Amino acid sequence: MITSSEKPDQGIVECDAAPSVYRRPWVLIVLYALIGPFIGALVVIAGISLTTEDINASRFKELALFTLVFAYPLGLIPAITAGIVHAFTQTTLARMATIALVCTSGMTAAFLQLFVLGNPGSVFGDLYSLFAFALPSLTAALILSTLFTRPHRA
Repeated sequence: MITSSEKPDQGIVECDAAPSVYRRPWVLIVLYALIGPFIGALVVIAGISLTTEDINASRFKELALFTLVFAYPLGLIPAITAGIVHAFTQTTLARMATIALVCTSGMTAAFLQLFVLGNPGSVFGDLYSLFAFALPSLTAALILSTLFTRPHRA
């Protein structure tokens, strides 16, 4: 049974039957960790297959398998970072501010990971490195934060 209580001076209606994503922050972090790297892998696969001229079915299967194998080791840190930021800011910030902060934190974590794993001078040196690390994290964070951010009621 859904119960609601209305605050007379603000006009806000609170519902006790909110989904567990909004009540338990750890559920949100787990969802980001499970779904985020997979979305990033799909972005990488789409980007490589659109920019490569000679790609056949067998090469596409190899590319997809290779990308999915490395998606979770490389995408887990940015996904968890974005999930933690989302879990702790969704109740205090406006919806668009939460989405922007989650996307920024995911991209920042991806760049910090690139600085630790690779050559920091090559990050902004060529467009490929910028898109290879920024675009998957940004896309995953944008999709997940848009889906899981609670709409604020006035």
